[in-house]
Amino acid sequence: MLNEAASLRRAADIRAYVDAVEQETEREGIVASREEIASWARAQADTIDPVKNGAFLQRFKGDGSSEE
Repeated sequence: MLNEAASLRRAADIRAYVDAVEQETEREGIVASREEIASWARAQADTIDPVKNGAFLQRFKGDGSSEE
C-alpha cells in the first residue's frame, strides 16, 4: 500500500509538472506541440497511478474476499 501511495504522489507530481509547463509555454507564446507532450506525460503518469491503472483492484478480484 505504501508503494501505491508513493506512485500516486509521483503521478500527481508529473501532472503538476505538465500543468506548469503548459502555463509557461502559453505565457511565452510558444506554439510547439505542447498538447502532444502533455498527452504523453499524462499517459505516463496514468501508468504509475494505482487508481488509474487499476492496480488496487487486484486485491479485491479473484479470491472473493472483498465480499466478507
